[in-house]
Amino acid sequence: MTDHQKATLIGAEGGIVFAALVVLICWLGQGGNETMRALANVLESVPVLLALRLGLKDPHNHVLCFLYWIIIGGGLGFLVGFKRPIPGMLAVGMLVVLLVLHELAQMRLAQEMETAGNALGAALSGGLKE
Repeated sequence: MTDHQKATLIGAEGGIVFAALVVLICWLGQGGNETMRALANVLESVPVLLALRLGLKDPHNHVLCFLYWIIIGGGLGFLVGFKRPIPGMLAVGMLVVLLVLHELAQMRLAQEMETAGNALGAALSGGLKE
């Protein structure tokens, strides 16, 4: 196995560990800890949005979340595995892009939740008037 393949494998393993940490953060966020809940919302926003778009149900969206972080970790390991500085800078750029994507996905999810809440409120208020 080459050094580059080892770096990619280590990145994928890091992705598995990070996915397990995301699950732990989500579990800790259920107890009412707002900081953990906000962190979990940011970390899971892209996989959740993907699961909604693909129409995945509960067990499958959890698998998608793990696969997402494994792919991200493998991609970062792949870039860091090069012995030149340019791929390392690309890895840092990839992290910045991921942060922006997660924030955008979180805002999109909030908009969809607000739209669903407004539709539910309109349906309930319309049902009460009749």
